[in-house]
Amino acid sequence: MSELINAVNLGFRPGNRYILHDISWQVHSGEHWVLFGLNGSGKTTLLSILSAYQANTHGELQLFATSPDQDNVLSLRPQIGFVSSSFFDHYYTREIALNIVLSGKYGVLGVQEEISDSDIIKAKSLLRALGLEQKMHYPYHLLSKGQRQCVLIARALFNQPRLLLLDEPFSGLDILTACYLRETIEYLCQEQNLALIYVTHSLDEIMPQFDRCLLLHQGKIAACDKTEKIFTDALLSKILQKPIHISHTDGKYSLHTSQPSALLNWYEKFSDC
Repeated sequence: MSELINAVNLGFRPGNRYILHDISWQVHSGEHWVLFGLNGSGKTTLLSILSAYQANTHGELQLFATSPDQDNVLSLRPQIGFVSSSFFDHYYTREIALNIVLSGKYGVLGVQEEISDSDIIKAKSLLRALGLEQKMHYPYHLLSKGQRQCVLIARALFNQPRLLLLDEPFSGLDILTACYLRETIEYLCQEQNLALIYVTHSLDEIMPQFDRCLLLHQGKIAACDKTEKIFTDALLSKILQKPIHISHTDGKYSLHTSQPSALLNWYEKFSDC
């Protein structure tokens, strides 16, 4: 298997505080990774660096055996599919859905290169498959959260990339679209040369095919191993600093607390007032 990502002591410090610190990680073709962590742990920042849209401030990074820089970044991005509404919502406002999908051909933020008739047919068929046939010419900001997510998924898949980065891909999707996306991800996991990195903070969303896990905590690697070895009571209780129990049934994980939450305690205390 070829090495797609090689990060050595990777860091990101835009100001006085590190958002990511000392990240060393390798990803090879055909691997399926869960990138797991609480909100604010640095997951989206790490993906934006791995997608070549954000430059790291410390350490070294190679994508497809090449160090990203301003001279080669446009040749690297088309090989990477990147789905992140928290990232792209800052850039896409009045751009129409069809043009956003077409921008995936070159990995740019906007259609700035030559687009062929076959590209347009391809983009329209992707949007149609995701249920957006009637929304192709709608501005991005007028779409619902789930519809915007589908546009970004179509953009990411446009080039049939070697590396697919999915940042909370099920966020905002209705139950039917989520089902279609899950089926698509399961199919993509069968592709030998495609690596997938799937970001979530919900245990119940983790699919059985994602058998490797990188656990981030406060911008650092807390664990990197087989998924089944990371999602244990002892390790997650330590990270969350609360006693919890992890169950694993039929390939799905779920989390249970061993004591009532502060919110439940409050509700019980004041429910009779």
